[in-house]
Amino acid sequence: MQSIDMVSGVKFDDMLPNGLPPTNWMNAPRPNYEVNEDLKYAYAETPDLHYNSSYEFEVQALQGSIPIVDYYGEGYIKTDGNQITGFKGAYNVNWQYQCVSNGPDRGKKIPNRIPVNAYNEEKTAAYIRNNSCDAVTIMNAPITDNAAIDMTRIVNNIGKIIAYDYSKNDPQAELLAKHATKRKFIFDPTYALTSPFNKIVISSHGSTSYFAFRPVQVVRSEFVRNVVSLKFRAAAAVLQSMYADFGGVARPFIKSFLDELGPAEIFPVVHSVGVNWASNRAQFVADHVSNSDLRKLLMACWNGNTVRLSCWNSDLKSTVYLNGTGKLWSGGPSYHVTTDEGDRQGAHFDLSPTAEGAGIRFSLLVGKDKLYLNGKGELWSGGPSYWASTDLASRSGASFTFNVVSETGAGLAFTLATEFGLNYLNGMGQAWSGGPSYYVSTDLKSRRGITQLVWNVA
Repeated sequence: MQSIDMVSGVKFDDMLPNGLPPTNWMNAPRPNYEVNEDLKYAYAETPDLHYNSSYEFEVQALQGSIPIVDYYGEGYIKTDGNQITGFKGAYNVNWQYQCVSNGPDRGKKIPNRIPVNAYNEEKTAAYIRNNSCDAVTIMNAPITDNAAIDMTRIVNNIGKIIAYDYSKNDPQAELLAKHATKRKFIFDPTYALTSPFNKIVISSHGSTSYFAFRPVQVVRSEFVRNVVSLKFRAAAAVLQSMYADFGGVARPFIKSFLDELGPAEIFPVVHSVGVNWASNRAQFVADHVSNSDLRKLLMACWNGNTVRLSCWNSDLKSTVYLNGTGKLWSGGPSYHVTTDEGDRQGAHFDLSPTAEGAGIRFSLLVGKDKLYLNGKGELWSGGPSYWASTDLASRSGASFTFNVVSETGAGLAFTLATEFGLNYLNGMGQAWSGGPSYYVSTDLKSRRGITQLVWNVA
């Protein structure tokens, strides 16, 4: 199959009888180095010496770091319609006899051109060393298998590949993503272009879509920084993209991203994944969240279900139940924790979880009553006590949110965040309704040896 030069209509194999280039290219005006930077490239105006046996010439590859290689680029072009393509200071990989196809320099030779023999014979190893380019770009040009291989070959280990004006379901973009993944480069949906890459305007609407493929370790580091900065949506966008975009070629890397996080960070990030992605969230959790309690909490938050918590306390060597005394106290029944299951008095309650920031806010359901974890605000054993009440007026601004802090073999450990600071689940140590009662206190000294409560989701 013969390909046609977009400008001249000359067939790639339509050479002169003596093997010389076609006359239209030989007679074309020199590149415009008034607009473009002249990089003094030795082969900018020669055929592909590496492939053409008519020339006995040893090609010298570029040395050092190369800022930009624009694949099938033709130099900087600004059209009458204000479309902008190419870069003034880039090397442009293109067919050896291609001339500028658009704009005021149409018909001239391409500035700083690195020649390839033909489409789908994009092999630049003689001209560009492996891992030598800071940025490799391509702008709405055909991406062949060899082009994708070559682009991922030349980008350096901290560089980027930017593909402009392709859709995610474009087979050419998927081909590039597949080869990029082999080099451990993945699509980063959160990456914002900087100059000069953000100056490209291909669309008539003044904006141009792009995909930036960056090294896995770079994307992962920024992912963790977003989590630490509580930018959960940005972090979730990366996970969602890895799972779904370009046929899911980056899915194998998801585990390494989540391994950087603890349960306290996994919950809000994965919850953000599912908020706007109802169709795939259950499968994502099944595939990538190993802790069963965390999976149940996530699904309950998304689906509006309730969960029932039981607590294993390592000091008491016993399961602890959330029960109620049933007596009225400041407008509603108070609830406490006891090891005596017989003390439930019908007041065992379920919890309705909702995500809030980095934590989980629980509302407590007892029968038809909706209860809230609230605080009286008075000092008790060194810190404010907290209790559950159906009386919203008694909340006193002291409602709190559970934060997952660690994962143990028995379940998930939580701390509670309030306006009083970080709180702990502590015990008074006295007998009350068949077992020690537990409350929340900012006073660590009142823990009385009750070091941790681990919660299991039933």
